[in-house]
This record gives sequence, C-alpha cells and structure tokens, in this order.
Amino acid sequence: MLDKYQKDLLSFEQIAEATETDWWTIKEMFKAKGVILESTKERAKKRRSRDFERIYDLRYLEGLSFTKIYKQYGLSPTYCKQVLSENTHKLKK
Repeated sequence: MLDKYQKDLLSFEQIAEATETDWWTIKEMFKAKGVILESTKERAKKRRSRDFERIYDLRYLEGLSFTKIYKQYGLSPTYCKQVLSENTHKLKK
C-alpha cells in the first residue's frame, strides 16, 4: 500500500477502493507507521511533474492536439497545459 501512495501517487480513496477497505483506516495506519503524509497540493504537483515527459512527447514529438490526447489517453486539455507550463524548465537547452 505504501508503494501505491508514494510511487503511484494514489489517494487514500483510490487505495481503499483497490484494497476494499476504508480510506480513513489506511490514513490512520500510515500515521501509526510514521509515514509522512503530503498535502493534496504537493501530491498533485508531483503527479504533474511525473506526467510531463509523457505529455510533452505526445504533444510535441507525436504532434497530437490536446483534444486527441484527451480522447486517446484521458488527460484533459487543461491538465496537459498545466503540466507543460509548470515543467518547461525541465527541457534541456
């Protein structure tokens, strides 16, 4: 479960759904084990950073429009634009 939280960046609700338990039980278990819980904002920023390379490749290397990315991969145009604007500093010059 810890990998799902830290590596896959799943929420407590998503982990609970996958394990058929209550989200608050998972949260309390993590707290009891001393896991540092991150805010939703911090986790969202990590998720956008993780998705940058994939979205960049789809948009600029494969030449897909935001609409096509949404239809084929389920990543909304707003999300894609946010990811690209936040992470353009990662591009090598």
